[in-house]
Amino acid sequence: MKQVFFILGTSIFLLGCGTTQYRNVLTYSAPLENNAPVEIIAQGQNVPINAKLLGSVNIGDTGFTTKCSYQQVVSDMLKQARAMGGNLVYITKHQPPDEKSTCHRISVNVYKVE
Repeated sequence: MKQVFFILGTSIFLLGCGTTQYRNVLTYSAPLENNAPVEIIAQGQNVPINAKLLGSVNIGDTGFTTKCSYQQVVSDMLKQARAMGGNLVYITKHQPPDEKSTCHRISVNVYKVE
């Protein structure tokens, strides 16, 4: 019985610290280098006409997430965008911490601009 609690506790500790990351890929593109620049466009601004939509990324809260500051959420989002080959992201939704969650939550569309 102690082993069950140990495994359950370890699982929650290891999996619960990070953010949830969901990626919806519409078009595949070669991944970018880890340090490649990615432009961030805020809600209400225009996406360039020549930008090709690759998909979307949602970064959220697991319920046990502790590493979910705005900087961490943006870092996770940029990693996902680079993995998709995107060099531009458009923020479609940003939810700051509130009574439901102590985490920042963000949704973006990922684009490739040649």
